[in-house]
Formats: sequence, structure tokens, C-alpha cells
Amino acid sequence: MLRPAARLATTAATLQDLAFDDEVRLRLETLCEEAAASKGETAEASPPWLALWGPAGIGKREIASRWAAHAGRPLLALDPQALGKADGDELLRRAQREALLHGAVLYIGPLGGETLGTELKELTRQLLTYPDMVILGVETVQPPQLKLDRALREVQLELPDEVTRVKLWERYVPEPTRALGLDLDVVARLYRLTPGEIAGIAAEAVAIARQRRGGLVCGDDLRLPEQVPCANDIDFAELAEAYGLTGGHIRNAAVRAAFLAASADEPVHGELLHHAAVMELEDMGRLVARASRLAVAPGPPWQGGLEEAA
Repeated sequence: MLRPAARLATTAATLQDLAFDDEVRLRLETLCEEAAASKGETAEASPPWLALWGPAGIGKREIASRWAAHAGRPLLALDPQALGKADGDELLRRAQREALLHGAVLYIGPLGGETLGTELKELTRQLLTYPDMVILGVETVQPPQLKLDRALREVQLELPDEVTRVKLWERYVPEPTRALGLDLDVVARLYRLTPGEIAGIAAEAVAIARQRRGGLVCGDDLRLPEQVPCANDIDFAELAEAYGLTGGHIRNAAVRAAFLAASADEPVHGELLHHAAVMELEDMGRLVARASRLAVAPGPPWQGGLEEAA
């Protein structure tokens, strides 16, 4: 049994439903066209390997399966993290055998971490006589030092740009499932996430929303990362002293500030946090004197912005 370390999969020979920047799409389309042209031809004795590298969740295994589909072949995906030290060598040998028996492309990933160089060196040693195609999925945001005794082609998979992120959010949170005021353009601008992260957060949000009457996704349903770009003018001690908010209300104010910053296409700065704190206090029923001439527009934090006070 190779499961759960490996599984055989087939998919459609298309890239149209995957979201990429134009440069990456062109590169992948070229590789897939080459794969399609190779169908029915006698395989090379030692075909070049393909290395797909980028952050976790970028879609390396899915891309590998699409490449294999263009070549008219299934993909046998082997997860080295599921291999135990004792039986890892044996499972790798069995994976090679299974891939050859099924005419599958062998995918090995994710590979990464401090031991990446050692892992690759050991893999190439064990696959030295393997006669067929191998695709490596390497988790890194820096160019990996892939020194292999094998011809190798590399494709860097970067975080999608804002336009691509909007398309991904719209795909995973379709318009009929969105509550009024949920601005996915703002979410995409604020959070630079991988396709896998967007899919996971969106799926969780939809599941949370379905538990409520109406079942529409609102901003609070999106369990987004807490780290956002911040300016260096923030005095957290001053904020704590001025508003006396507790943990949950501090988080709400921070989220408000983050969405306001994204709406204005700027980092979170001190004045935004002061305004967000005032908004949170007013939602709690407390009146606060506004020292600034800027007033916060009404509405939920993912819908609001800043406007000049009259």
C-alpha cells in the first residue's frame, strides 16, 4: 500500500480554470503544449525533470497534474513528508514501479526547509536509473539551488497579483453567496494570499455562513491572516491609554483599520487606528469626542472609508 504517502490521479488537460499571472501562464502553456506534442512518441531515455517552486499553497501539485494530462498520462503524487525514515526508501522504489506500470508522471513534493539540498541529493541518488519523467514541487520563495545530475527545467510560481486574487475570491465566494457590503476587491488588495489559502479561507467562510439564517458570507466570516502592512508612526501605548478596549474589541478595531487602509490603498497608520477605535467604542454605545477633522464613513469595516468631516 502506497497510501497515504502517494496517490494516483487524473485531471482535465486544461489550464483555463487556473488563475495565474500572464507571464507564468505563458510559460506553463508552452510546457503543456510540448507535453501534448509528445503523446505517442517514444520517451527519451532520460527526459528532463521539471521543478515547480514557490510558496506553499501556490498549486504546484495541481499544475503537475495538468502537465501530465496534456501528455495523456495520470500523475502519481508522492508526499515525502508522509514517508517514515525506516520505510521511505522502499516506498520510493514502489512509487517508481507503480508510476511506470500505470504510465504515470511521478510527482514528488512538497520538498523544502533547511534539508532541501540534502533531500534533493538523496532523491537524485535513488532515482539515478529512473527512466521517466519526474516533477518536483519545491516550497521556497527564494530561488532553490537545484544542483542535480539531470537535465532540469524550472518554473517559479509567485503569489498572484491583485487582479488574479480578485478573480479567485469571486470564484470561491460567488456573488449569490455574498452579503451586501462584502467587498472582495478590498480583501484581495489587503491580503496577498496563495490560491490554496484563498480557497481554504473561502470554503471555511461559506461553511460558517451556512450555519446562519440566510447563509450569506459577510466580512466577519473570512478568517483572514492578522498581519497587514503597517506604517511606523503607530504608538500602541497611546492607543491603549486613550481607549481602554479589551482583547476582542481591540481585534475588531484592528480589522476595521486594516480594511479602511485597503480601501485607501495605504498601510495601516496611527490615525486610522484611532478612527477604528472610535468606531468600535461607538458600536459599544459609548460617545467619543473626535479630535481629528477626518470622520469615518458609516458602514461595516470592509465597506467603509474616510471622508472629510463637514
